[in-house]
Amino acid sequence: MRPALASRGLANTTGAIAFLEMNWLAEDLRLLEDKSGFRPLLRDLCDDQLFLSTRHMLHSAALFERARPGAVLEFVIAGDDEAPDFVADISGDRVPVEAKLLMLSDDEQRFVSVAKQVVQALLIDRQVTPPQTAFYLIFKQPVKSDVSKEAIAFCCEVTGRYGHSAVCERGTVCNVFLEPTEMQPGLADYRVVYVMAPVPDSEDLRVLGRAKKSSNQLRALPSALDSGILSVGLTDNQDGTAVFENVADRIRRGRFGGISAFLLLKRRTHVAPPRRATLDLLEYRLNPKADRPLRDRVPLQPLGAAALLTKSEPHLSGIRAYRAGHATGRVTDPASARLFLPDIRVLTADMIH
Repeated sequence: MRPALASRGLANTTGAIAFLEMNWLAEDLRLLEDKSGFRPLLRDLCDDQLFLSTRHMLHSAALFERARPGAVLEFVIAGDDEAPDFVADISGDRVPVEAKLLMLSDDEQRFVSVAKQVVQALLIDRQVTPPQTAFYLIFKQPVKSDVSKEAIAFCCEVTGRYGHSAVCERGTVCNVFLEPTEMQPGLADYRVVYVMAPVPDSEDLRVLGRAKKSSNQLRALPSALDSGILSVGLTDNQDGTAVFENVADRIRRGRFGGISAFLLLKRRTHVAPPRRATLDLLEYRLNPKADRPLRDRVPLQPLGAAALLTKSEPHLSGIRAYRAGHATGRVTDPASARLFLPDIRVLTADMIH
């Protein structure tokens, strides 16, 4: 019997993205199913609390195995928090690998909760946002409490004065910008709501605490080398370049001796032309000051397309933002309909002051 998917994982995706994600996971499982310690991971994939971290660990292992069959030697028994996740064969050495997924921080969780309430009120329940309008709500500070009621009340007040020309209103909790939008092909009543808040500096620094713990875990397996590889999975709101440079700086200072190599990963799906594909954004750095530096290059092979993380998502000037967007429209021509949602990643000082 096929196990049910965890509700926080693939069950929350639909359409082409779900198809790509399901096949991606299936290919990774097929590669790894004969490995020692694999069976308990299937149970973890069905657990809401463990699905995402287990998926990242399997994804990391598949990168090694796809590059060289037999590279993954074994998965370490689950439940041992002081040991690495799996062991890989690299140039004849048993190298431990620890896979860490940076989950939502407390700040990001609060923002997501507040943003959902704002979007629901402005676009769905009350339909406050007029047709052919882009509505940008900018919180002036990182969201530390539930300020959704204050934000929604201010937005309703501002829209009452909106006359289909650009509006900028500044409040105590948030600022609101409204502007008319162009007609989208094949759609009528097009509306966009974008909610944004500054990302605190602590967002990128969380990885350093994980790296310190992983450095100790990678030393803990007696049957493997004293240093190993740390694979860190990032979410949309982590700045890959900033995280990479923070860790690289510590490595240059001689920190994290248990980490012989550092791998950053973001999993993506590409559904636009010319073809739908899985996409790995990754960055890799050796640590020459590790207790046992790696002797040779580590081969990695993604399932589909791949690109360097720091080139695909270069550091942007300005104030990085948590963001939540929602776009709606009534289809008038299915053949040409295209629902567009802008991807805005940074704020300017003027937007939040």
